[in-house]
Amino acid sequence: MISRITGTLVARGIDRIEVMTAGGIGYTVQIPLGVLEGLPRPNERVDLFTALVVKEDGWQLFGFATESDRALFHTLRSEEHTSELQSQSTISYAVFC
Repeated sequence: MISRITGTLVARGIDRIEVMTAGGIGYTVQIPLGVLEGLPRPNERVDLFTALVVKEDGWQLFGFATESDRALFHTLRSEEHTSELQSQSTISYAVFC
């Protein structure tokens, strides 16, 4: 499990970022909108708590500003019929309320 990522912010989009670690490995990380607001500028250091979701059709890494947001993501995902993207959207909504 990848529980945290620290590195240089290479690129940012509305729902995902790319982080280059000191080891030279680049990761695409899905993020809620609340994380986007607090991100540094490109080429600056970023540190996020993460949740790795492994499914038949691929792996996704989700990033969060706090451990409590990550815990909420895991709690929401454990609910029946709640997808990762629905869980992430709920966290984004909760941050803005």
